Amino acid sequence: MRIGVFLSLIGLAATLYGSFASGDLDTDRVVAIIAGSGFTIAGGIVVRGGRNELNRAVWWYNAQFAR
Repeated sequence: MRIGVFLSLIGLAATLYGSFASGDLDTDRVVAIIAGSGFTIAGGIVVRGGRNELNRAVWWYNAQFAR
């Protein structure tokens, strides 16, 4: 999950830079917005996968007490 959070933070920073930097909308800012959005989506996918794995591990742990 830490990797997903790290990717999401990088994406947020790049998206905010591209959105709020002063001046004309040049190629660097557009690339920052697109890359930032991609990093944010990838980070969300990784976080979701980690959360699913944690839920599965807790389920397997609790299943041993159901007998």
